Amino acid sequence: MLIKTTLKVIKIAFVTRLLLACSLAMGQAAENSLSPEALKPFEETRQRGDLQGLLSVFRQIGQANNKEAALTILNVGLSSKILEGLSEEQIQQVLKTSQEVLTQMTDPEAWKVIFKTTPGHPDWRVRVMLLDVVKTQVESEKNEKRAKRAIIGCLTDNVDAVALKAIDMTGDLKIKEAVPKLMRIVLAKWGQNVGLGAAKGAAALEKITGTSAPEGWYQWLNKNSQ
Repeated sequence: MLIKTTLKVIKIAFVTRLLLACSLAMGQAAENSLSPEALKPFEETRQRGDLQGLLSVFRQIGQANNKEAALTILNVGLSSKILEGLSEEQIQQVLKTSQEVLTQMTDPEAWKVIFKTTPGHPDWRVRVMLLDVVKTQVESEKNEKRAKRAIIGCLTDNVDAVALKAIDMTGDLKIKEAVPKLMRIVLAKWGQNVGLGAAKGAAALEKITGTSAPEGWYQWLNKNSQ
């Protein structure tokens, strides 16, 4: 019993020190200014080739369920300093674990960090993953507006994988607030050789407005903006 209690205390102390180090590091904008102490547990397990140990670091930090934990995962664990040393398969496992950990968070401040980071994270693979995270909050009474804004913010991402995923989501989830931006995406290419983004945008608009014609979109927009 004493051993179990001691191990639990050590674990809590480790996570607390790590989150404190990260909260201090987040005051520095540049990624190369990340606190060495915040990077240490991620970097040590990565260098050892201990993937399961690395995934455990993400899970342990996530248990704190607060703003600092979200910042640590997003800005430290998912930084280029950690991901660049992993294989593509390992990165996908890290992203999967991160998605599970972030989705389970319930702290409002943690979710604010997630929403803000979704369209702005420097790694496009993380942005794709975060779209799936924020998707879970679209029907949340507390987080609906922020979740929708995060998805809409990705519609014009400079990486197709992110933008196309966001476009599909707006249609599947019938996010009405996305209509003006979707129309700009589609109508900018109207009458030209329509690319995949414009084609998907048109499909999303049809799902939301019930029509595939531009005049119908304008009518819907006029009706629903009043």
